[in-house]
Amino acid sequence: MLLTLGTQRERTSPYHPQTNGLIERWHRSFKNAILATGKESWVDNLGLTLLGLRNAVKEDLKASAAEMLFGTATRLPGEFFTTKPNMQPNSIFVEKLRHHLQKIRPVETSWHSPSTPFVNKNLFQSTHVYVRNDRVTPSMTQPYDGPYKVISKNDKNFTIEIKGKNIVISIDRLKPSYNIADEEP
Repeated sequence: MLLTLGTQRERTSPYHPQTNGLIERWHRSFKNAILATGKESWVDNLGLTLLGLRNAVKEDLKASAAEMLFGTATRLPGEFFTTKPNMQPNSIFVEKLRHHLQKIRPVETSWHSPSTPFVNKNLFQSTHVYVRNDRVTPSMTQPYDGPYKVISKNDKNFTIEIKGKNIVISIDRLKPSYNIADEEP
């Protein structure tokens, strides 16, 4: 399938905190939009809610998701009929469209993260690591689990052994474990 589509397979860790924030913000907007309809059955309003969210202009991009996908603003249910039809001949319209599309350049997305995540300088030399527990937990619970043995490392992920299984975890959730046996006399 990958060869047919001309794509490459990329392996990543199953949990990446930075990208999770983006989808969580979208879920919050989606939930608020559904609650604003005030209907008991949210499924009935799902189509219009998604249409509205996809056509909402994002301030940092100065465009909506639909505009970025289709290259033009989509018509919403109240905009199907115009009072003044476009009477330009098709050839002139097509030429103007081609000329306009040649000028379009992609807009770079903005970076909303305040800074790069902290990664301990000793992390890549450590043989054991602690894993940050990002679940909602009761107060006074340890924020890190471990230490766990490091099996392999690359620049963004570590493979560690947890309960006899090899698990790939992003370095953003790890901190080194300092064992007394690791220190030199």
